[in-house]
Amino acid sequence: MLRNYQVRKKRKFRCCIRIESAKENGQLKLVLFIKGHRVEASQKHTALLACLHKNQGHVVSYKQLGLILGHKAAQAQQIHILRQYVLWISKTLAAHRALCILAVAPGIGYVLCGHK
Repeated sequence: MLRNYQVRKKRKFRCCIRIESAKENGQLKLVLFIKGHRVEASQKHTALLACLHKNQGHVVSYKQLGLILGHKAAQAQQIHILRQYVLWISKTLAAHRALCILAVAPGIGYVLCGHK
């Protein structure tokens, strides 16, 4: 005898991170929203998170993220500076209880892990 089981559909959650372009004082700036709330962040923090968000689920290399900060290479000093930016992003996501986290791929780069 065969039984008919109903499988629940997976819920689709909207991503909790949104980055928009806005004009402020005649200049185009990136604006960060987490769970619908505007978050005060520097342009570099927002640009880094935008890159990680765009490549969500995929490792973004130190070099690629360093280019956003204006670094030409991914040496120890530049990676240390990048780590400070990533730490702020990670703490901000945790403070807003975002449904995604940052993970490190040692020696390679960072990845934004979350739902899709």
